[in-house]
Amino acid sequence: MDGSFKSLGNLALTDLCVAVDRAESGDQWKADLSWSLQQGMEQGPHKFLISYYSEGAVPQTISTESCCATLTGLQPDTQYTASVCTETQRSEKIATVSATFHTSEWRIVLLGKSGDGKSSTGNTILGEEVFEVKSSPCAVTNRCEDRSKTVNGRKITLIDTPGFLDPITKRDIEPEITKCLTLSSPGPHAFIMVLKAARFTQGQMDILNKILELFTSEVFKHALIVFTFGEELRVRGQTIKQFLEQCSNQDSEKKDATLQALVKKCGDRYHVIDNRYWQEEQRGEYCNRRQIEKLFDTIGEMVQRNSGRYYTEDQGEGITGVLKGLKDVLTKLFDVGRLHSEAQK
Repeated sequence: MDGSFKSLGNLALTDLCVAVDRAESGDQWKADLSWSLQQGMEQGPHKFLISYYSEGAVPQTISTESCCATLTGLQPDTQYTASVCTETQRSEKIATVSATFHTSEWRIVLLGKSGDGKSSTGNTILGEEVFEVKSSPCAVTNRCEDRSKTVNGRKITLIDTPGFLDPITKRDIEPEITKCLTLSSPGPHAFIMVLKAARFTQGQMDILNKILELFTSEVFKHALIVFTFGEELRVRGQTIKQFLEQCSNQDSEKKDATLQALVKKCGDRYHVIDNRYWQEEQRGEYCNRRQIEKLFDTIGEMVQRNSGRYYTEDQGEGITGVLKGLKDVLTKLFDVGRLHSEAQK
């Protein structure tokens, strides 16, 4: 994370970066801070003072002679402000750089069909190529994988999953479902359903119908949709909202009515990106950076609405838990995909 800085003469600190993570034990968090010396700073040893605090708390201070430090004993789900300054031999405090960060982790499970840009969406969210992607309609992700990165001071963990319609045997998919539960433990904060912004095939509609049928209301409280291939909408001169409105007017086969029902079940939480053409765009709505900012805002509002709780195995009486309920849901969804693939042979 970049922070602002103040300098005196040729003394300056730049690029304060913060990486947050859980402590090795307990429910507390830690933050690794690192910063750079601006070119031209005086040679020789420097003493740095690090002050950090959360709202309403007394600031704490530590010191170091290196360009990095670790803050320990941080409380979960709390916003902190950290400042680093250089102390001169005359005890003058100059060259201050500061940053705000949040001690929280969002665990996000990516769900969807191969070819709709599921893994690419993970790369776009994290801002780098962390999941393998190939220009092929065939599946690349046939195993559950997780990748983490600190974005805007918050740790984001994405769990990529095999595509629902991939020809994977039941014997092979069962350990991957278990792995998904393990990687998202103690529970996911969000389920992102990745869908291509286009007319849906019958196989895709079977999956959407099963999602509507099997996901409990508690799961939908943690779910949202990301539509991909936004460039195709742009070429047609459509916004994602206009695309959905068009779908609602073309439901003669009840296909798009199912999409409308799914969007409504997800609390009308949806966004659109383009993993190919919008990466270098830096203006307006047709810009992944802007869309990802909106996506993070939506997830933040959703998590806040859920009182900061992730989807856990004990959500109250009558609510299916993650260890059993989510496993059953994923198993049935992959069964639908497997049967559909076999029917196409």
